[in-house]
Amino acid sequence: MNPKRFYKAFYVVGAALFCVPLLAGTCSALDVYLAAKAFSKTIVLNGQGAIAAVPMWGFAQDADGDLSTDGGETPTVPGPAITVSAADPILNIHLRNDLSEPVSVVIPGQAVGLAPVRLADGRVRSFTYETAPGSIGTYTWSIRPGTYLYQSGTHPAVQVQMGLYGCVKKDFSAGQAYERPWTAYDNEVILLYSEIDPALHNAVANGTYGTADYPSPIMYAPKYFLVNGDPYPAAEPIVDHAVTSGERVLLRFLNAGLESRVPTLQNLFLRVVAEDGYAYLYSKEQYSVLLAAGKTLDAILTAPASATTASYPVYDRRLGLTNGATSPGGMLVFLEAGPGGPADTFGPATSGVAAAPNPTNGASMVALSANADDTGTGGSNIAGAEWWTGSDPGAGAGAPMLAADGVFDEPAEALTAQIDISLWTPGEVQLWVRSRDTAGNWGSAGSTSLSVTAAPADTVAIVALSYRTSDGRLRVRATSTAIGGSVTLTAYAVYGADPPALLGTLAWRPRSQDYRGQFNSIFPKPDFVTVTSTGGGSVTVPVP
Repeated sequence: MNPKRFYKAFYVVGAALFCVPLLAGTCSALDVYLAAKAFSKTIVLNGQGAIAAVPMWGFAQDADGDLSTDGGETPTVPGPAITVSAADPILNIHLRNDLSEPVSVVIPGQAVGLAPVRLADGRVRSFTYETAPGSIGTYTWSIRPGTYLYQSGTHPAVQVQMGLYGCVKKDFSAGQAYERPWTAYDNEVILLYSEIDPALHNAVANGTYGTADYPSPIMYAPKYFLVNGDPYPAAEPIVDHAVTSGERVLLRFLNAGLESRVPTLQNLFLRVVAEDGYAYLYSKEQYSVLLAAGKTLDAILTAPASATTASYPVYDRRLGLTNGATSPGGMLVFLEAGPGGPADTFGPATSGVAAAPNPTNGASMVALSANADDTGTGGSNIAGAEWWTGSDPGAGAGAPMLAADGVFDEPAEALTAQIDISLWTPGEVQLWVRSRDTAGNWGSAGSTSLSVTAAPADTVAIVALSYRTSDGRLRVRATSTAIGGSVTLTAYAVYGADPPALLGTLAWRPRSQDYRGQFNSIFPKPDFVTVTSTGGGSVTVPVP
């Protein structure tokens, strides 16, 4: 992707967003004080101590919280992670610019009024107002839940690559990333991807950027590939606390680079729940994600059960896995999951088993519903469920049930199944339900009684009847009010007061939803044709 084209498209869209005004009254806000500074970053190339020094820019957290003095704070790449409380609707970033050129701060995906700064020829240099060298500026957002990048909005194809970026996050509520309940989590991991082209950094540092030596980011050719600011072997995931078995872990993926990345989780699956700060209607199970430049993604990983600490590699499938000419390196980190509390040895509890309609005569499908809950019996996610009638067929041998929300991914699930009972014998039937958790435990069963009544006689109609005297061909087309194809229709020829003579059964036609039959050499011509149904219906009509 052309880096300049990406940023141009990205921020032209952002500039159209409306400004959210601050209303009068008491309102809490988070104030963050950052300084933009230049520094030299040491890149660890391998495990034998080889290093490289790269000139960079970065954000530093101001020590005294007022930006009045330079306390010697060391900038980092990425910048300090900003966590906005669910109770704080407003984020204020106060920025002191200690660099030699103007900078600014934007958060792609957050609604705010932008004030672009243009060059003399009309081209946009900055997507919002700038903070001049040696000055202090304030940038304000009415922040909504999600995972986002904060970064320089001034010449972003260069300044972001120099290191002016970081992660900002806000949850919908404590332990829940978004409004949708399946985004609840126990732990979180931040994985922020970026790259370094040493030639670009050196050109900016020595003043040759924009000359023939390095005219623009079109020449961008990264050599170092970073996760949370470092390449492997120094790269580490940012984890809230040590991951343990059974935890729901929120993975926050961010890409501050100019190239797309494909973070891939080896030997595990995750559920992608949000993109660019917007929750999906339904989660998607994947083992990798496409992380385009400037994009953020959120996914839920359930840490597998393990008696010992297990290590799971997360790597870039686009093979940003070198440090210059050194390999292995780049975008490779390991997620470690240790054993949690006591092993889950109990299955989910089943409750609320119900069937509707009840009683039923089989004229329509029966909806079976129930609730499976493992929160009090081990805390594992629900993995499946089944139902049966009569004798217990054994765990796993029943008819499957589905999760009402479409996917089994929580410790408590609503269950559903549709049952055709049109051929069941009338009487009281006990319906049993049980479920299984991800630890493999089947729980105790719950049940409900379903009253099956005799179905009323169906209504049979002859909708077409013809007789050809030349060869005695008789054609019959009939319908029944019984569920399509569930009954058998039989045709008879009637001659005066004689007993009906059997013609044969009519064939069910699913496409036309009727029954048809052709009977040949029927002599003499019958006076009537009678059609009877195994559902109890019958009709007699004269032969035309």
